[in-house]
Amino acid sequence: MRIADNKYAYPRAPGRTCPVDYRYSPAVFDRTPDLCADTLYVVGGLYGNTEALGAVQLLTERDPTARFVFNGDFHWFDADPELFAHVDQLVGDRGLRGNVESELARYDVQDPENVGCGCSYPPNVDDAVVERSNRIHARLATVTTAEQRARLGGLPMHLTAQVGRRNIAIVHGDAESLAGWGFGIDMLDEPSHEGTLLDWFTESKVDAFICTHTCLPAWRSFDFGKHRGVVMNNGAAGMPNVK
Repeated sequence: MRIADNKYAYPRAPGRTCPVDYRYSPAVFDRTPDLCADTLYVVGGLYGNTEALGAVQLLTERDPTARFVFNGDFHWFDADPELFAHVDQLVGDRGLRGNVESELARYDVQDPENVGCGCSYPPNVDDAVVERSNRIHARLATVTTAEQRARLGGLPMHLTAQVGRRNIAIVHGDAESLAGWGFGIDMLDEPSHEGTLLDWFTESKVDAFICTHTCLPAWRSFDFGKHRGVVMNNGAAGMPNVK
């Protein structure tokens, strides 16, 4: 499997790297859709915000025929056993696992890689932010049960959906990694990254990717000649991220 060149290469350190098992090929999205819908809501980066979750619940009541997917990192600030259980119950089987959930599932395992929160932060993120994220994740893990962690570890890393006539790939990070930053707003606007994006759309055979992870929303449409593609980064539903 080809791993895209990363201008954000950084020395290995907790919070700066991700495990090998986060990796997948863009070709995995060339498959029968996991779900079909006329209307699909994808909720990224809930981060344990119960107020935001309440707003999502209102949407489900107003649009009962729509499908909802939480594309990872729905836990984070809910470092309380009751709050954690509440979020976990309401998300249920509608969730993908992000790096937060993936590393919670790894909490009982001796991890020689020591990836911390698993965010794979690039160098333009300050060390203090990385260290704080590792501490938040470590605290969050202490309020979880083995049963909850096992359930989170069983969630998929990605889904495919057919919405109308369009084929959609739903991921947490990017087309090659659960914690990839290739769909971050700066990378989407980087001319040298366009070749990688073309490869991802060509191999995946999807019309659009819906992602999160970077916390900053972006919507970009690409015209590759014979192929068009859209990337929708939904930012973070649980934190302010739109001016």
